[in-house]
Amino acid sequence: MKDDDDGQGSLFDELPVGGGEELRDAGIALVTDNSIEDFRERIVLAFRYWVVRAPPEFLIEDFRAWWRHNGGEEPHSPNFWGAVSRLPGISPLIVATGQVRHAAGTKAHARIVLVWRRK
Repeated sequence: MKDDDDGQGSLFDELPVGGGEELRDAGIALVTDNSIEDFRERIVLAFRYWVVRAPPEFLIEDFRAWWRHNGGEEPHSPNFWGAVSRLPGISPLIVATGQVRHAAGTKAHARIVLVWRRK
């Protein structure tokens, strides 16, 4: 694009060129980081402890609240919490009830979430 009449360059002139490979490599490093695997293992162990004490029906955000209340750190991505029910050490323990509720967390913006129970 040509410069505007006011002497400013194009918006596209300010976009970084390249960098895709660096972002890709950073993403791969994040996913394969052993600390993330350790985090998953801690989550699974904590969930196995929590679920036998949980109410008959619960939301994953209930576990997340318990985890945080007891000093658990946040995962590398907040999207991790959406995948907790599919982790190999957790999915055999729970089943969706077929019911949904609005999430209570303020950052969830009342998103619809599944209700779970122990198998």
